[in-house]
Amino acid sequence: MPRKGVFKTEKAEKRSPIGRIRERAEAFFGMPYVECRGFRSVTVEGAQKIESMTQECVVVLLDRGRLAVCGENLICASFRNGCLTVDGEIDSVGKWRREA
Repeated sequence: MPRKGVFKTEKAEKRSPIGRIRERAEAFFGMPYVECRGFRSVTVEGAQKIESMTQECVVVLLDRGRLAVCGENLICASFRNGCLTVDGEIDSVGKWRREA
């Protein structure tokens, strides 16, 4: 039987000093929280909507600007409460700019 406090939950992280710092930074800078898990999955917190989506590129509208997740065989694994998860073969994640 595991000991208490061994596993961190999302609620515990939000109460921890690191969770509070992350929340303050997001609020102050208006920046999304982006988490990459290897080259197979990307999670973006702070997403407002999916602006465009193909198997090669997913463009996400944020509070300030847009974020592009590029790769191959991309799918939207989940999108709820401002949290988007994109799965597939991830090549790059970065600020998105329209080409003129």
